[in-house]
Amino acid sequence: MDKIELLRNDLSTLACHTAIELEHLIHGRKFSFKLDALEQLIKVLSKVIPSESDCNSPDLFIDPTTIRVIHHAIVQYGNDKLTTVDQLFEEARKITQSLKRIIELDREGKKEIEEVKKMKNFCLKLSKSAE
Repeated sequence: MDKIELLRNDLSTLACHTAIELEHLIHGRKFSFKLDALEQLIKVLSKVIPSESDCNSPDLFIDPTTIRVIHHAIVQYGNDKLTTVDQLFEEARKITQSLKRIIELDREGKKEIEEVKKMKNFCLKLSKSAE
């Protein structure tokens, strides 16, 4: 298994585990881990998707296969109006911010069920896209 295939398989599994964690959160189930997969997915997305300032760096390296997977997941999630790479990165950064917000709210003992449901749906799309 090459490095790219390993990354896609790991992303698929990680996104699936994140969706499970979000499902538990939606239903208020207590569990021994505290959104570990969600935190890991945020780290992965943050590494893969460049920040706005990094987009203009001559040293920027983007893995096209992973970006294609993320693009496919975003389109399946419902945003099919992405026409540029910058728009894709912006949408991916918004999703990453939404995932971070879920963790922040959970730490405060709060949750926005509709937002959690949306992000669970995105994670399922990401898992399927990364297969």
